[in-house]
Amino acid sequence: MGANSPPVPAPPSVAPGSRRRLWITVGVAVLGLVVLAGIVGSIPTNSAPSASARDGTIVLSTIEWKFAGPVHCFNTTSSVGLAISAGSDFTVSLALSYPTGTTGHPECTVTSESVGTEGFALVGSNTPLVVGSNGEQVLSVQLTAPDRSETTPLTLDGTAALTNQTNSSTRVIVTQVHWIFTGTSHCVNETTTNGTTVGGGDVFTESVSIRSTGSVSCTIDSEASGTSNFTYVESNTPLTVSSGSRATLSVEIRAPSWNVTTALDLDGSVSPSNRTTRVNVTAVNWDFSGSTSCFNDTTGTGGTVDGGSNLSVSVPISFTGPAGSSCTVSKVTSNTSGFSVDASNTPLVVPTGSTQTLSATVGTPARNATTVLTLLASVNESEAATRVNLTSVDWNFSGPSNCWGDLSTKGKVVTGGSEFNVTISLSYTAGLLDPDSCTVASASVGTPGFTFVGANTPLVVDSGTTETLRVTLLAPTEDESLVLTIDGVVTSP
Repeated sequence: MGANSPPVPAPPSVAPGSRRRLWITVGVAVLGLVVLAGIVGSIPTNSAPSASARDGTIVLSTIEWKFAGPVHCFNTTSSVGLAISAGSDFTVSLALSYPTGTTGHPECTVTSESVGTEGFALVGSNTPLVVGSNGEQVLSVQLTAPDRSETTPLTLDGTAALTNQTNSSTRVIVTQVHWIFTGTSHCVNETTTNGTTVGGGDVFTESVSIRSTGSVSCTIDSEASGTSNFTYVESNTPLTVSSGSRATLSVEIRAPSWNVTTALDLDGSVSPSNRTTRVNVTAVNWDFSGSTSCFNDTTGTGGTVDGGSNLSVSVPISFTGPAGSSCTVSKVTSNTSGFSVDASNTPLVVPTGSTQTLSATVGTPARNATTVLTLLASVNESEAATRVNLTSVDWNFSGPSNCWGDLSTKGKVVTGGSEFNVTISLSYTAGLLDPDSCTVASASVGTPGFTFVGANTPLVVDSGTTETLRVTLLAPTEDESLVLTIDGVVTSP
């Protein structure tokens, strides 16, 4: 300390007993803060938590509850999120009120629950949960959180059903039936028929007489209810109506299970009969994907057929590869909108050196069309029937011994009947009385069954340099495991 530094005051004296009371008081205060923090942290809040999660914490930004089934039971709703520990079990709840509140309505029952957010596992729920008319129940779902930290919405999917339906206590009055047809307008226009009165939840039939006013026949492809809570059951579609004639369309509908008075909309899809359309395929592009050494893309001829019928197409394909190998067409699919491959002669195996015909039966669209058809063919090259295992390659050089003695290199596995290369690096360092270079004048194969194709000889290796000797051979066509011997003739100036 400097000479001018102020004196440091002595600490106040505390009696031993007082010091113990001071530490006890501080400890109690700290413990109280910890307990208070735990209580505050466990109190649920009505606002969404912060979007930033601490390590080991999952923040559920919102909880979306989605219910499939009768829409008058429960619609999609949401509740505020919460923060939970990663990997922990937790429970979420939702108050469900039956919204109709009319005497005689059936009960709504949540029959099952599932979790729609990846990583969260459903442990259990209090389903089936019945919510009666004018009633309210709390749906509880137990989940296990994933073992990671993130901020995410949680989606829960429920299935609702009507229970305890009593047809005698409910009446459904259909004032009118509106038949609405989309598609070809000259086939069927919109029309209206009289309504009916049925019991709640009953299946009833509605019919309409329709006439094709155009020069071609028409087909009603499908029917569906366009009025909420009326459920389509069955119809006599597809129904074809010949030009200038009439036919009766009948549809079975299930009424809702509560008192209602409404008009009913029935929606139909209409198209011209397939007999009146023509599909002209001017060419067929065959695109091969997979092993590029198998087949090149090619073009075949098409044809003209009725719309919605089948067209047969084919193309010859050839494969030239190693002896004993083959290419296989495993699948053919259509890449042109409206066309589908209904059948093909796959898997089609094409051995090397042969030509096979690839055929497909293609379904055409039910409309007039002139187009080029593109078909995708998946191919793969099979392994050759034989494999030759070269355990090592021995290089035997005859000539000046100061160039190279006998050497050995690693082996390899080659396809039977195929050409392959073997190489060796040759380095030369001349002594005081040695020539400036060594030359590999020629090379040959010394192992029976292998055919010599060629080598990069004569190969000159100057003193202080390294060159690579490459020998090309044709392997035998049988399975073998052996040492390959290459003989080289060496000269020096």
